[in-house]
Amino acid sequence: MRRDWHERSRLRILFGPENDFRHIPDPAPSGAYEWWYFDAFSDDGRYALVAIFLLGSPMTPYYKFVAEGNQPDPMDWCGVFFTLHENVNGKWKERAYAYNLYRDGDFHTDKPEVSVGGSRLTYDAPGKWRVSIHERGLWRGRIEAEMTFEMPLLGDNLSPEGDSMREATHAWVCTAPVCALNARIQINHSSPISFRGAGYHDHNFGTLPLRDVAAWYWARGQVDSGDGLPRSVILYYVSEISQPVPRVTALLFDAQGGCIACNANAIGSKESPVTNAYGLTHPVTVTAASVYPSPGVTVTATFLPEAGPFSEGPFYRRLPVKLEAAWGGSDTGAAAWTGTGTGIGEVFVPSRLCGPIASRAMWSRIRRRNRL
Repeated sequence: MRRDWHERSRLRILFGPENDFRHIPDPAPSGAYEWWYFDAFSDDGRYALVAIFLLGSPMTPYYKFVAEGNQPDPMDWCGVFFTLHENVNGKWKERAYAYNLYRDGDFHTDKPEVSVGGSRLTYDAPGKWRVSIHERGLWRGRIEAEMTFEMPLLGDNLSPEGDSMREATHAWVCTAPVCALNARIQINHSSPISFRGAGYHDHNFGTLPLRDVAAWYWARGQVDSGDGLPRSVILYYVSEISQPVPRVTALLFDAQGGCIACNANAIGSKESPVTNAYGLTHPVTVTAASVYPSPGVTVTATFLPEAGPFSEGPFYRRLPVKLEAAWGGSDTGAAAWTGTGTGIGEVFVPSRLCGPIASRAMWSRIRRRNRL
């Protein structure tokens, strides 16, 4: 897969597993953060999961501390997030949830290997991540999960552009847009849940506060045109406070993870605002439209709150999405391929992280753990 990076303001995008190692220097400066994100759907559509390893935990009251001029140590805010949802009669129901914070963690600087609490992320080259979750859940007892995310195709293994990425306010690494998942999950003393599925992995890092970002909308998933060849798409829409035009990226990958189209300068649009119970207003539909005449991909993500949110709060939502994609296969702009499917998406408005409502909402779903 081709690896490239693009810059506008101080937001950056990287591609490929060669950029999955730690980018925050050791010791991490105050205000720094980094996270490794994994999600997946089971092949039968019954289960959806998310696992995240965090250094700095920016989506917590940690952000508020920095915004108020304090100088917290990111190593005091290491975290493990895990959630499992089950689709019951068309509604996603939470089966397991943990968001635990610890005052320490091990983060390797030369490979994607992380240990926080009782959980661990390791990388087996080429292209295989092992995720082990051993955490106390918020209210359903212990969570024991063993998962592997394996890429079907490796990239060209190009190196980053020197140390320039360290200067980014926020950087997004599209590490593994297509993964094969193998999962075994046990919740408390219930029978284990085992399944295979289609997964995804990315990596984010930067410094706080996220002052350049007004809002971002992200979605990814698998789409099918009826020809028996599934493709994967990603939409990434970032509104920057200092930029009148949003930064919009649309990507299309084949079933083996090969990049068919990457439009880092797509045209974005938003429609039909909706407000959740916490007062967060966001569009229902977000589109990244290709810039012709070059062949490119247009992706539309429709958030589906009525199907049951995966995560909910005053500044953030993770939701199931309906995806529509079109690939322009000629200079005329005519679509050579169209497809529809489902996936997962998120809404994030950093300015709403501060304040008493956000703090109370966050702490109701987070636990500070001193031991396993």
